[in-house]
Amino acid sequence: MRGNSKPHEDLVDEINHGSSHDAFAMLIAGIADRIEGARLNPVKVSDLVSILREDTTKLYKAVMRKG
Repeated sequence: MRGNSKPHEDLVDEINHGSSHDAFAMLIAGIADRIEGARLNPVKVSDLVSILREDTTKLYKAVMRKG
C-alpha cells in the first residue's frame, strides 16, 4: 500500500490536536489557507484537491479522534 503524500500528512498533523470541534475548525482553516496560497494557480488548486481526496478516512479520523 502506498503511503500518503507529505502535503496530506502535513494537513493531518495540523488538525490532529484538541477536541473534534477544534480539529474541524483547524481543517477548515487549513483548507482556506491552502486555497489562498494557491492564488488560483491551476496546478496548486489541483494539488489541493488531490490532498483532500487522498485519504478521506484519515482526515475524518483525525477530526473525529477515532484512531
